[in-house]
Amino acid sequence: DMTERKRAEAEVLRLQHLLQNITDSMPSALVTLALDGRVLTWNPAAEQFTHCSEEQLLGNLLWELCPALQHYRPLVEEVLATQTVAHRHREEVRTPEGMRYYDVHVFPLLSEAIGGIVLSIVDATQRVHLEETMLQATKLASVGGLAAGMAHEINNPLGAMMQSAQFLELALNPRRLRTRARLETAGIDPERLEAYMKERGLFDYLQGIRDMGTRAAKIVSDLLSFARKGTSNRA
Repeated sequence: DMTERKRAEAEVLRLQHLLQNITDSMPSALVTLALDGRVLTWNPAAEQFTHCSEEQLLGNLLWELCPALQHYRPLVEEVLATQTVAHRHREEVRTPEGMRYYDVHVFPLLSEAIGGIVLSIVDATQRVHLEETMLQATKLASVGGLAAGMAHEINNPLGAMMQSAQFLELALNPRRLRTRARLETAGIDPERLEAYMKERGLFDYLQGIRDMGTRAAKIVSDLLSFARKGTSNRA
C-alpha cells in the first residue's frame, strides 16, 4: 500500500511539474484567477507583459496589485457571470517600443475542485504586421491590373493625339515642297503663313504637344512594365 501511495504521489508531482513547465514555456501571458480575483497561477510571460512579479501577486487580489490588467476586469466579471468565453482580437496597446497588438481570451476554469477563470494574452504584433503586409501586396497586385487596363485605354487616344500633332506640323510647314505646292494651289502665301506661324509660336505649340505626348507615353510604358509579371532568365 505504501509503495502504491508513493508511486501515486510521485506521478502527481511529475504531472504538476510538467504542467508548470508547460505554462512557464508558453510565449503568451497566462493567468488563473479564483472567483474572488485572487491569483492562482502566474507564468513568466505574464510577468514580462505586466512587470508584476509572481511573488507579489500569488494568492493576492490581481486588481489591487497589478494596474496593467485593470482594464480587463469588466471582461473577467462578464465571463464569471455568464460562464462563457470572451475574446478581444487585435487589441492595440501603446508601449515605449511602439504599438503592440494582443489577442485576449478569457474563459471559465473547468474544475470541480475550484472555480475561477483563465486569462490568456497573446502577442499578435508580428501576425498583424504580416497581415498588413499581405493586404498591401494584394492592393499592389490590384493596382498593377488596373494600371495595365488604364495603360491600354490611354495608349489609343494618346497615339491619335500625337499622330494628329505630327500631321499638323507637316501640313503647316511651308519649307516642305509638297506642303508649299498645296498652299499655293489653295491661294495661300507660304511665306506669310510661315511668318504668322512663327509670330504666334504655333510651331512651338505643336512641338509641345508632341513632347508632352512622348512624356505621357513613357508614363504609360512604365505602368505596363510595373503591371507585367517580372521574368529573368540566365543565359
